[in-house]
Amino acid sequence: MKIFLPFCAFVLLISYSLTAQVTQINSNKSLDPTFPLPNGKTILVSDIDSLVWVTDGTLAGTIPLSSTIKFTDQGGLLNGKLIFSAITAETGEEIFITDGSVAGTILLNDIYPGTTGSNPDADFAVLN
Repeated sequence: MKIFLPFCAFVLLISYSLTAQVTQINSNKSLDPTFPLPNGKTILVSDIDSLVWVTDGTLAGTIPLSSTIKFTDQGGLLNGKLIFSAITAETGEEIFITDGSVAGTILLNDIYPGTTGSNPDADFAVLN
């Protein structure tokens, strides 16, 4: 018991004196890491509006991939690219692919043309 009280005081003092620097990488504050890409980037999804973002871990390297593609579910990697389902006003819910760049984030196929979308199952898998 004699050692317990000084030990607790020591742990409390150490934890109080330790600080970490956190850098806010965007004003959104609600980006969840969703999928790491093999090129060192990570796909993020906004909790606020479901928009798809990418980051390399720096302020300058954290950008939205689209202002219209809203993430709904991930599929998997195919040749270093993430295949995922998302919704847009033009296509409804369809399958998209991204390499982590704005130009490389595209609709893979408009399976059911129009605004209704094909509503891909959340359990879809990437094969070969």
